[in-house]
This record gives sequence, structure tokens and C-alpha cells, in this order.
Amino acid sequence: MFTILLLVHILVAICLVMVILMQSGQGAAISSAFGGGGGGNQTLFGGRGAGTFLTKATSYLGAAFLVMSFVLAFVQAHQSAPARAGRNIIRDTMRQTETAPAPSSQGGGAPAEAPTGAPSSAPAGSGGGQ
Repeated sequence: MFTILLLVHILVAICLVMVILMQSGQGAAISSAFGGGGGGNQTLFGGRGAGTFLTKATSYLGAAFLVMSFVLAFVQAHQSAPARAGRNIIRDTMRQTETAPAPSSQGGGAPAEAPTGAPSSAPAGSGGGQ
């Protein structure tokens, strides 16, 4: 569905560009190559008919382009909402930092406390003389 809408949107955009380029502007435009700048009855639509037809075609194609843009945005937002639910980078990063164990101050993964059977730093029999 989305691919078909996207192809129609691209087709409308190409037609819109062509119709805009065919219109006669302030100076010599591309429309003279297609007969829009020629005189009288030798044009495809007649003397005034080309301007009216191209103006209407521009209006309709512009409106179609605008509507297709909104439709594509709407379809894309609703089509990918379930897929995006589990892929929120900020939320996933916050979850990882909350569940990750805090790094210890000692290197090598040693436990923070000394084992209960370890000798203390002061010798046991250093209270005087022997």
C-alpha cells in the first residue's frame, strides 16, 4: 500500500515539475519549446487555452501533491508505530544503565569487601616483646 502511494506521489511530483516548466514566465521559458510561446492558432491549446490549461493543471497537481504528502505521512506513522515500539534508543540506553551493575573501585572484578577469614593488616602478636 505504502509503495503504491509513494509511486503515485513521485508521478504527481514529476508531472507538477513538467507543468510548471511548461508555463510561460516573465522571460523566455521552456514553454516556448513546447509551443506555449508561439503565436495564435499554431499552439496545441490555442492562444489563451495553454495558459488556462497549464494554470488549472498546476493547481490540481499542487493540491494532489499536498494531499498525497499528508496521506503518506499518516500511513508511514501508523505503519511503523509497532515496529518502533521496541527500538527507542534513548529508552533502551536508560534501561541498560539502570540494570547494569555498578563498577567496583577495585579492578579485575574482585569483591569490594575482604573475605571474612583474611588476616588483618596488623600482626596478631605485635603487642610488645617476645
